[in-house]
Amino acid sequence: MGCCETRPQNETKPLESRFTFLEEEENFDFILKYGSSFTDIKAKEIEIYVGSLLNSSNWTTHIENQEHTLKTKVGSMFNESSPVSMIVLDLNYSVALHKVLNLIFSPESRLEWDLTLEFMELLKKPENVVRIIKKYPFKPLELVLKVNCIKEKNTAVALYYSEEYEFIDSNVQRSQCYFGMVKIMKTKNSTVVILIQQEDFDKGAGCERANLMASELFQWMLVFKKKLSERI
Repeated sequence: MGCCETRPQNETKPLESRFTFLEEEENFDFILKYGSSFTDIKAKEIEIYVGSLLNSSNWTTHIENQEHTLKTKVGSMFNESSPVSMIVLDLNYSVALHKVLNLIFSPESRLEWDLTLEFMELLKKPENVVRIIKKYPFKPLELVLKVNCIKEKNTAVALYYSEEYEFIDSNVQRSQCYFGMVKIMKTKNSTVVILIQQEDFDKGAGCERANLMASELFQWMLVFKKKLSERI
């Protein structure tokens, strides 16, 4: 597949319409605060924009099969040059919604499995502000994220973006997350996880940058999926 080639999309319906959902509701023990709707202005912008991305055909497909999908595109409404990634995992088994979210947003859980991180902490728990330090050549990258989460029956969504915050460690380089989403849906026979994100990524240029990011994300996705299987 060429660097900037976009594979034609056979699916014309919204992504969520492919799944049949459960009727019963599960307990939800998420480490961060959550609500029933987004009230944060930036989160609302992200919610609308991500909805358009899920139904867009303007993606380069790197991997697509029944179990997982990895796609990228260059640029978004929030930043025109950094690549955007989308991962879709159809697990074919059931995992509690809060367990998936805690694997990503709980420092204790995330540091157990994510070898790309050096450190992670909750800076301001009531405000859902998370600090992440990623391993990176020469100087680690620091992200300070504002996380907004909602729970609706058998679906949970976390939207996040970089929050302005005073520098804590001069030995790290502050990086930016322009927007991100984790969406988990419990269906009759599976749990579906969708991750969409745009961060600073300065390796390569243009489509080459997106391809390099896809290669790194594929390895991360496999480790994340393996850890999910341990939480059944």
